[in-house]
Amino acid sequence: MYKDYFRSPMEIELLLSGNFAEIRSDHFHSGIDIKTRGVTGQKVFATADGYISRIRIEAGGYGKSLYIAHPNGKTTVYGHLDRFREDINDFVRDQQYKRNSHSLNIYPERNEWVVKKGDIIAYSGNSGSSAGPHLHYEIRNTGNQKPENVLLYKLILTDTVAPRFLSLWTYSVTQDGRFTIPEGTNSFDLIRINGRYILKQKDPVMLNGTTGFGIEAFDFLNGANNKCGLYSIEMLLDDIRTFFMRMDDFSFNESRYVNSFMDYGEKQADNRIIQKLYLDPNNKLGMYKEVNGLGLVELSDADTHLVRIIIKDALLNTSELVFTVIDSGKQPVMPNLKGYLFRFDQDKMFDTGGVTLRIPAYSLYTDIDFLYTLEDDGEIYLSDIHHLHNPGVPLHSSCELAIRPVKIDDNLKEKATILSIDYEGKITFEGGEWKSGFVHAKVNHFGTFVVGLDTVPPAITPLNINENKDLTSQSSLRFRVVDNQSGIRSYDGYIDNQWVLFEYDAKNDLVSYAFDKKRLKEKTMHELELYIVDNKDNIAYFVTEFYW
Repeated sequence: MYKDYFRSPMEIELLLSGNFAEIRSDHFHSGIDIKTRGVTGQKVFATADGYISRIRIEAGGYGKSLYIAHPNGKTTVYGHLDRFREDINDFVRDQQYKRNSHSLNIYPERNEWVVKKGDIIAYSGNSGSSAGPHLHYEIRNTGNQKPENVLLYKLILTDTVAPRFLSLWTYSVTQDGRFTIPEGTNSFDLIRINGRYILKQKDPVMLNGTTGFGIEAFDFLNGANNKCGLYSIEMLLDDIRTFFMRMDDFSFNESRYVNSFMDYGEKQADNRIIQKLYLDPNNKLGMYKEVNGLGLVELSDADTHLVRIIIKDALLNTSELVFTVIDSGKQPVMPNLKGYLFRFDQDKMFDTGGVTLRIPAYSLYTDIDFLYTLEDDGEIYLSDIHHLHNPGVPLHSSCELAIRPVKIDDNLKEKATILSIDYEGKITFEGGEWKSGFVHAKVNHFGTFVVGLDTVPPAITPLNINENKDLTSQSSLRFRVVDNQSGIRSYDGYIDNQWVLFEYDAKNDLVSYAFDKKRLKEKTMHELELYIVDNKDNIAYFVTEFYW
């Protein structure tokens, strides 16, 4: 597949901290993460001839990123950059000042930025939602923008390490897969003998009726201890394939199905990633190549049967788990519904008068026994505390939530917000719009919700400036900006009444301006104004003078 078409995007040895399609929060990873030895500023190269088709800058996401379209119908993506090549950097800076915006998303003309294979295009960084210095690199199909498995393009990468199994899981489910029996989940420890993984227990696995399997397994690569994603998973029952998936590519609009691909509840409760070898009825991932009967196993005799699970990485290093199963003769008892039956393929409106939740059809992956409880607010919040089902059950799309406050001043209605409270008491802002006596927001998870207020502006703390300070030895102005409620919406700075480019590093709560000799007069006094606005229109203002 385009052998030798793409070169490495870096001149250092490729060591990965993340690979294609590994499981991330609410999505599959769309590229590879290349380690940059804990530093920023490593050279980044165009991996093939082409032209820069997109330049994007955002406070989160990929931060500073470049997209290059290639004649072979592919597009490469370079993310979390520290800065662009100087001429590209100058062009981008001009565009930011033209638009009075740090954030940027532009599509240059085809002949505007032509690059050759091996040209330096940027320098690696830690911008956007990056947990540490690295280069995020992708290869996409230009036509449909589907990310493809970079490692299939045979970049220079040493990988002789086979994937590893950690545990086996079984799930008792109804025959149509619409319900998982809560008491029917079991896990099994594994050991590795003579290159094969087997169960630590010597007895066969006892199956209670229709069963789905799951595995806790990861790929590892040379030179790194990071747990990476698998390339393919195959399951055979008595040498007949029942399940096969392979991570060649995926579309972004199906990436959230990752929450059905894994045991979402186990991930939420214990941060363990269990990959399911069967399908929920509303799992529409295209990575599944062959799945018989949703991948579920139901034995019809009292014989012992052989199960083999084979996992591979993109370079076809392989591991195998072998065990036997037998029907226990017992059928799991479907528990009586304690709440409300919500079908995954039907719209549902839940309404108590104090709270409404509209769940569109196909927002659920399976049917659920929806549970709801109510607590008095205890004078802490503006509404009762609403427990809407179980946060360990995933939602595929957003649902419309509305909560009626039990108390609120008329002049504060526009400051009302919906808050969610997690297992550990952490509070997250979900948004909020006042309408017809309710606070409305869209939520993409179940859990505990209340109404609160955000009337507090962000806090601005100067890090290297005070009144009339001489900053001629400094290269930038830096401020810490924190908003513990609705979050930062906008950040604008003015020097001598002219807009200047402040950059926002959301993960570090940092707003900064790099002194620009092209646009700022040297060796004179200047007046600075900085405005930080949160998502509820609370404004923080900082003004001072400085010499530079």
